Amino acid sequence: MHKSWNMGRLYSKGHGKSKSITPYRRYTDEWRGITFLNLSVLLEKLSIKGLSPSQIGILLRDSFSIIDVKNVTGMNISKVLKIKVYLKNKGYFA
Repeated sequence: MHKSWNMGRLYSKGHGKSKSITPYRRYTDEWRGITFLNLSVLLEKLSIKGLSPSQIGILLRDSFSIIDVKNVTGMNISKVLKIKVYLKNKGYFA
């Protein structure tokens, strides 16, 4: 029986160089002054503008050179935004 041939590896899960991978540098430079609080305020401002978490991630990568939000905050963008909304509803933020 004839197998369907794709342009990738035949006997492994590799997809070649064109597929998306995690960046090599897994940290954000300390000298930029990016902290959890600064980043969470920036995330909140961008979400108020109506951007989705994936759009926010692309904007942070391209404009602010923040490689991965999870390296700075320990959480992904959607979890940070959920926590901000939860704390606002509890009355911790003005």
